[in-house]
Amino acid sequence: MAKLTKSSFPKGKQIRSIRSGLLTEGDLDLFSGVKSIEKKCRINTLPGKNTGRRGKESEYSEQKSAKQALKRYYGLLDKPFKRVYAKASNMSGSTSDNILTLLESRLDNVVYRAGLAVTRAEAKQLISHGHIELNGTRVKVPSIIVSKGDVVTIPERFSEHLRIKNALEVSAQRETTQWLSIDTDKLEVTIQQQPFIESLKTMFKVNLVVELYSK
Repeated sequence: MAKLTKSSFPKGKQIRSIRSGLLTEGDLDLFSGVKSIEKKCRINTLPGKNTGRRGKESEYSEQKSAKQALKRYYGLLDKPFKRVYAKASNMSGSTSDNILTLLESRLDNVVYRAGLAVTRAEAKQLISHGHIELNGTRVKVPSIIVSKGDVVTIPERFSEHLRIKNALEVSAQRETTQWLSIDTDKLEVTIQQQPFIESLKTMFKVNLVVELYSK
């Protein structure tokens, strides 16, 4: 029997375990981001328990939960996430805002937001398999940070893949990402401006993440 790792746990269970790290759940983009959370898992119950009761968390525990919430939302492990923080802290402006902007600007997140993949995990796979081009160049690194004016495309030879067609059908049920210009016929996405992060600022306790890393 294969050994279960932390990354192999169902996403619903992961989100339920770190709810204290959220200001509000929003839709959390669980799986396809289309069905409501309540239809996907028992969001109001702690994993492995019959009730949703929690003891009072310590300051460190709350900070760690805030970090876990962001990590699991974007599908990052500790080292990549720490690199995001390090880069954000060296940028001008609010470190909290910079963290969200960098996470939203990752290539895998753009592929997901554009509707070319059903989940961020699927977006990572498309990129690592070489099915994505950035400004006309084939790339295989999901963590690339895109900028205004960049163009993300799926080459014509991959355009008929059922996975991509299914993703486009699913994404049609989600709200359009306003900072992206999406041409579904050409399978082309243009980054029009810096990501909008206001809704994310009301979902995540990013200030606690900054406090955790700045100690």
